[in-house]
Amino acid sequence: MRTQRQDREGIAGKVVAITGAGSGIGAATAERLAAGGARVVLGGRRVDRLEAVAARIAESGGEAVVRMTDVRRSADLEALVALAFERFGRLDVLV
Repeated sequence: MRTQRQDREGIAGKVVAITGAGSGIGAATAERLAAGGARVVLGGRRVDRLEAVAARIAESGGEAVVRMTDVRRSADLEALVALAFERFGRLDVLV
């Protein structure tokens, strides 16, 4: 069984794009992964909420970027992935 420390070490340095990151489980996932050292790309329809999550992550020493994303639109998802590559050079996980 893996420990929480091993899990955090496994995510450190990874680039993770998270849809629905403006509230609820998406926001909690983003904050948890960022606390573990992941660089996160936040997607959702409410930019104000995404920016609030990104600010909390930055205040805790993490890295986050924001992109308005409606998962019903393939162009928005493509732009979210493109932002990960533009900012961090890769994308390891898409949630």
